[in-house]
Order: sequence, then structure tokens, then C-alpha cells
Amino acid sequence: TDQAAQATQAAQAAPPTEAAPTAPPNLLPGVVVSPGGTGDRPASYVYSVESNYPVTLLYTGENGDQITDLGEVPPWSITVPTAEWGADATPMLVVSTTSAKGDTSVTCTIAAPDGTVLATDTKEAAYASATCMIYDFDLPTG
Repeated sequence: TDQAAQATQAAQAAPPTEAAPTAPPNLLPGVVVSPGGTGDRPASYVYSVESNYPVTLLYTGENGDQITDLGEVPPWSITVPTAEWGADATPMLVVSTTSAKGDTSVTCTIAAPDGTVLATDTKEAAYASATCMIYDFDLPTG
């Protein structure tokens, strides 16, 4: 009918509605993007590492600086307070091993103080490396 054709044409001519901004997808294992900015940052994070070989660690420490720790024997865990962190500090834990053996496995985890896992990553390969990060951001308005 003419009315159906006119309604279809009107719908096709209407400009698309703008979608509300959303958080970008979590594209990499162990990397979490959480909307809300740093106001949602807990008082501390618990970093932990599991591996069947010694590891090298790189993580955000209690002053918001990057800390390098060589030759740790897992399991390894530390609670990192965030009170001294600047606004741009990012929870980060990178674990790697120099083991050339094919049975190498490394796992990093970042958890909230209550034990809620916020980011985790496991790699199984020679020279394995796992990365855990949490990016907080504020969604744009308007």
C-alpha cells in the first residue's frame, strides 16, 4: 500500500540515533577497561603470580611507580596500597620467565582486597609472559 511505502521511506530517511558512549571492549586477555575513573580505585590491590619456574616481575608499587623484581620463585603475592598513587597510576603486573622448556606456565592476577579477581592472564609456552592491567577512565559526556 501507499501508506506502508511512505512509512518505509520515512524510516529510511530518518537520521540514525546516536548511541550512548560505552566502555571499549576488553581486547586482550588480562587487560581490563573499567569505566568510572580513579574514584572507584580500591584502597589496595593484591597482585599474585603462579609459575612452575622462577619469574621476573614488573608491577605498579605503593608509590605508583613501576617496580622490577628479578628472580622470584612463585608462588608470589603482595598487597599494594594505592593511597600514594597519582591520578594516572594504573594497576599493572607483568610476569615473565626465561625458561626455554615447553612446559612453562605463568599466571598473573590482580584482585580487590576482598579477593574479587579484577584481571588475570595465563600463558603456557617456552619464555612465557603474562600481563594483567586495569585501565580506569571517564566516559565522555555530550
